[in-house]
Amino acid sequence: MASVVEQVAPNHKATITFYAGTQTIGGTIAAIEYNNHRVVFDFGTDFRPDPETLAALRELNDDNALRIFLEQRLLPKVDGVYPDAQVTAFPGLIGAAEFPIHTAVIISHLHLDHVGGLLCIDPGIDVYMSDKSLELYNVLSEAGDRPFGHERTFNGVPYYKPFFVGDIKITAYPIDHDCYGASAFIIEAGDKRIAYTGDLRIHGVHSRYTFEYIEAAKHADLLITEGVAASFLPDDYELVGSKEFGEDFYAEKDLDRQFLDLFELKKPILFDFYARNIERLRMIIDTASKTDKQLVLSPKHAFLAKKLLGADVRTTDSLTDADYESDRLLINLPFEQFDSCIDKVASGSIYIHSNSEPLGPFDSRWQAFIDALAIRDIELHSLHSSGHGKAEHIQYVIDQIQPKVLMPVHSLKPYKSVGPNQRILPEIGVTYMIDGGDGQANK
Repeated sequence: MASVVEQVAPNHKATITFYAGTQTIGGTIAAIEYNNHRVVFDFGTDFRPDPETLAALRELNDDNALRIFLEQRLLPKVDGVYPDAQVTAFPGLIGAAEFPIHTAVIISHLHLDHVGGLLCIDPGIDVYMSDKSLELYNVLSEAGDRPFGHERTFNGVPYYKPFFVGDIKITAYPIDHDCYGASAFIIEAGDKRIAYTGDLRIHGVHSRYTFEYIEAAKHADLLITEGVAASFLPDDYELVGSKEFGEDFYAEKDLDRQFLDLFELKKPILFDFYARNIERLRMIIDTASKTDKQLVLSPKHAFLAKKLLGADVRTTDSLTDADYESDRLLINLPFEQFDSCIDKVASGSIYIHSNSEPLGPFDSRWQAFIDALAIRDIELHSLHSSGHGKAEHIQYVIDQIQPKVLMPVHSLKPYKSVGPNQRILPEIGVTYMIDGGDGQANK
């Protein structure tokens, strides 16, 4: 079983401790410790788009990031990962140099709720991610969009090829998610196998990756999986695993037809999408080529298309000078330039919001965004396909893997996910011994 222990177990026993992300959407930070080595995964920030938090983040720089993140409770106090010189302001917090356990960090993908805290990690700590994630990081940085602050060295690892942190063996697997280079992991500590899914789905263009990972993770001693979609289920809803999509669910492959229908309208067309979703970018380029209109990407998105897809797409030196009244153009208007350009957009235009910012009604910027469109008589069309699997799909993955112990996280309602054997809803700051049996957890 996975049993709770009051103190750290003997070094020959694998343990896991959660520091964040057990009952939030994003911000997962956990650590597996074995034989004086520790692997931390992931290191994101809890996204809270309220006015106070957004105001604090606008003051963020490399020197004050840790203080702001800790004071705003966007990051937890984790011993042994932050620079010693910066932890002195937080009594009792141990810096990386003073911590006796060798630590490394592994990253599943480059969404900010999984990597937003990396700029706070001591530069002496090794950080690993897939080769493709590192490729995306380097291209984003070259485009002037450093995902997490200051420059530092990261270690890219190939899929399927194990690497070691001390006696802890780690293998990265590609997974279906809406971020280029996304990974799931199998972590082996002694004779225990821990599967960490990161974020996943089965409705994207790379669904086979998820099914391959299911086979690799079969009968893991411990499965740690996301449960974002379960967050929005009624409490009395009985969750049953299924890989069916249903009539009202949009898979990634369904979006091209919807984009094409709007692209072909004889109106000025604007759109935005999340830059880390390179498959969405590929689809938009391919769909635009089926029309008689000219696609115009922002400089950043055009750079990503060139570097990661080998596509030469028209761009502009300044989006403020684009012709927003032409019905012959398909213009990519990123949210960060929305305010400076929206007054130039013709009444009756179409704006396509595709998993981009602002993120939805829970985002404090959302109302001002839709108001700005409405008062200018600009039609808003939301074309979305989630990066997270349906709740039934995630339960299907759990059912197929058949773990000895399930720990659902990254969810507002982790209790909706059901383990075929034992399920533990992990508590922040509690250390669990990974025994992989069928008994009950003892606290």
